[in-house]
Amino acid sequence: MAKLSPEQYWKWRTAASEMNSAAIEAKYKFQSFQMAEKDIEIAKLRNVLYKQVVQTYQDRANQSKVDYDELKAQLEVELGVSLKDAVIDDITFEIKPLEDVTGT
Repeated sequence: MAKLSPEQYWKWRTAASEMNSAAIEAKYKFQSFQMAEKDIEIAKLRNVLYKQVVQTYQDRANQSKVDYDELKAQLEVELGVSLKDAVIDDITFEIKPLEDVTGT
């Protein structure tokens, strides 16, 4: 029956151990890589969702401007005065020209 010398045995044992260690390390690195890819994918999805939230707020701001402009136009028609370059007194509700308030 064939027999390894002590030197051959330790070379074989060391090579086998290094092979197993390298395989485990490669598997660990591959799994780390896969997790990093998933993190990127999740970040992209979060970005898409956040972009939708931002768009919702922008749409709301735009609609508020449209509503304000419509109300302003309606008030100008009802009151027969322009609200451009005018202020409304918070106590008396009087419409005053901006130049009267600022003194310019």
